[in-house]
Amino acid sequence: MNKNIVATFAFRFSSSLAQGIWDYNALPQYIYILENYSSQAVGLIEGLQGTCTALAGFPAGWVADRTRRDRVLKGSAVVNALAIVLTVYAVLVPQKDMSLLHIDTDNKFLLLCGAMALWGAAYGSWPIVDSLFADSVPTGGRDRIYTLMYSSNYLASAIGPLLAALLFYLRGNSWSLRTLGAVVLIGMAVALIPICTIFMFNDDNSLDSETAPITQSLLSEKDREEGAGEREGVPKGERWLCLRPWAVPYLLAASDTVYGLASGMTIKFFPVFWIREVELSPMAVQGMAAAVPFLLALSSYAMHPLAICVGRVHAISAVKLLGGLLLAWMSVDKGMWRNAPLVVTVYLLRTMANNSTYALQKSILMDFVPKSARARWNSLDSLFVFSWSGSAAFGGFMIAKWGFGAAFLITAILQLVAWAILVPLIWLVPRSMTKPPTSVQQMAPPTGGVEAESCLSSAAAESAALLSGNMQAAAVPIAVTATNMASTSPVGSLR
Repeated sequence: MNKNIVATFAFRFSSSLAQGIWDYNALPQYIYILENYSSQAVGLIEGLQGTCTALAGFPAGWVADRTRRDRVLKGSAVVNALAIVLTVYAVLVPQKDMSLLHIDTDNKFLLLCGAMALWGAAYGSWPIVDSLFADSVPTGGRDRIYTLMYSSNYLASAIGPLLAALLFYLRGNSWSLRTLGAVVLIGMAVALIPICTIFMFNDDNSLDSETAPITQSLLSEKDREEGAGEREGVPKGERWLCLRPWAVPYLLAASDTVYGLASGMTIKFFPVFWIREVELSPMAVQGMAAAVPFLLALSSYAMHPLAICVGRVHAISAVKLLGGLLLAWMSVDKGMWRNAPLVVTVYLLRTMANNSTYALQKSILMDFVPKSARARWNSLDSLFVFSWSGSAAFGGFMIAKWGFGAAFLITAILQLVAWAILVPLIWLVPRSMTKPPTSVQQMAPPTGGVEAESCLSSAAAESAALLSGNMQAAAVPIAVTATNMASTSPVGSLR
């Protein structure tokens, strides 16, 4: 197996493990309690982190496409190490009140702001890992290996909340800064592992023609001779109104940005919601947080056979629509909030719906973007994180003034807008694709791929190949091909 693939699995698994311990759940609760139960403080830190991710993300992708990507990653490892040191110091230092620009604050909050700024800068370079990964996986085989990778990441994310639940059990089932701080410190220790894995990446291990964009394989000889389309590789047959396949990456990026704006208003505040509105105990919150990654791993893996049956875009559209409607239900039915089993069930279902499609969306992006531009397109994940974290600052103030119901409703509306942006992909992304030719093959007109007569049996065959570790067998193109998120997003943030 390509060494960059091994390095990506190691990096993503270890980083998801660390973030599951300190970032997804423990840190927002720590800041919320530290700053006298202030949702605004949580939103401000998230906004700062997202801004730094955006500022670092696109320049890092631009430099990576023009130099060596592994060198940029090594630079991000240094920033990451500094972020760990400052976070540890912020947790351990005694809290002291102070004034900054005539604003009352405290030293721990300011130190955490600095630490999260460094974390944001480091996160901005993480999408380069996805670019190296995409360059190391042949086109036509990405959906299976990407789904496997993101499923393993979700499983790694479950370990952190389980550890936090154990600490709460040992220290008493009540919210405590000391216990939350201990969880964050353990997460910092684990966060050293992905820094080490960064040095495993090597640009020289990337593939060449095997990773070409899927639009190349859809281009007929006649089209190439006549220069059809606005750019090489754009087929005539797939279109929606005035849009052609060249628009696919832009639609995906636009949808992700709107999703980021929507999700940032509420996602980081769900731990606060469970404390304030549903009145769940610490162990219950951590237990639910531990269950989410397992459910996401299962739902993400289930998306692959579903995509084979109905097509990638059809599967994504149906599931995204369900997620938006479930959150809208949560926003208007406040009586549900006092029914813990019901509200938790609805929350888990909408979380699965909104996050299980990431690998499929990323694969479509990688299939329609040339190799030379993948780092830049992957760096747009930083824009998603910026919109996600930037709107968190607004979400904190909105929740403080109007409550969670308003935040949930606005989030649901924006998520449905993002879903609508994806709808044209139904006509632009073929349900059946072929791999692009290698250097020893001649370019031929598209054959439309191999249609599966029985999508369920095809899905079962691929799943069996994956589980048995037979990646070569699983790489045979059927019905759909190529799946890459997240960081998503670079951070792996939920939506």
